[in-house]
Amino acid sequence: MSGDEKQELIKNIAGAMSGIEGPKRELIVNRQLCHWFRADIGLGMAVAKGLQLDLDEAMKEMAVHM
Repeated sequence: MSGDEKQELIKNIAGAMSGIEGPKRELIVNRQLCHWFRADIGLGMAVAKGLQLDLDEAMKEMAVHM
């Protein structure tokens, strides 16, 4: 993918994930982030940043669920 295509992908993923609501939101977001990090660390980091998450806190949460 080109740089623009990657940015569009990240924007779409973060946009879709930002609509997650409910009492299990944090669990769902963290599980999804685990998948993105496993696919590609840069993708996971970019999605977390797109969601305006604290990456240190997200990594701690993911470690708990692994």
